[in-house]
Amino acid sequence: MNGKKLVEILITVKYFRRNNKIFQHFIYGDNKYINGKYLIYYKFLDKIKSLSLISEFLAKRVEKDRIVLEWADIDEKPKNFFFVLNNHVPPFDGCDYCRLLHKKEGFVIFFSCSFQNNKSMNRRLKSCRFFQEKEDE
Repeated sequence: MNGKKLVEILITVKYFRRNNKIFQHFIYGDNKYINGKYLIYYKFLDKIKSLSLISEFLAKRVEKDRIVLEWADIDEKPKNFFFVLNNHVPPFDGCDYCRLLHKKEGFVIFFSCSFQNNKSMNRRLKSCRFFQEKEDE
């Protein structure tokens, strides 16, 4: 897949009851791909929506290694489980895989980044703090 590598992330879903509330933990560990830069993160958020106990939760808390949803207590007793989330991710977070890059052709080829107010660049970056993975064509 054009240089991308397959990443598999084990997600553990645990339930805890406390003070007439249920806490649903989606534990992913200390994983660098679970952030807004990569498409796998949005796939993870969609999975959370589909696995939520009910559509309306009382609170959501994001911690370093997990996302916790708080629910009003329900009669059923949910069981803990796990699943594997997989996706192809780029080998580096630079312009080659970024959706913000625009190529300007003319006598000289320039690149610009829409996040940096279309700042012109004469070469592609290998790493960028504004990186956002683009979807495959």
